[in-house]
Amino acid sequence: MRHWREREFERRFRQRRCANGLGFWAFFASRPALYRLATNIAARVLHLAGRGKGRFASLPFAGGWTGLS
Repeated sequence: MRHWREREFERRFRQRRCANGLGFWAFFASRPALYRLATNIAARVLHLAGRGKGRFASLPFAGGWTGLS
């Protein structure tokens, strides 16, 4: 995340969506208990989405990272 933030800072946050996403992440990252809770919930949701098999049929909003859409 830090690398992406530095890269986007150099670009002056041309993409508002990226700036908003980094701000959202920074909010949670600066609050360890909340970050822990959020990641725990996210892990459970991903587990359910993967049907316990460790894979996804699709992964909305993260297609660029995973190659899935």
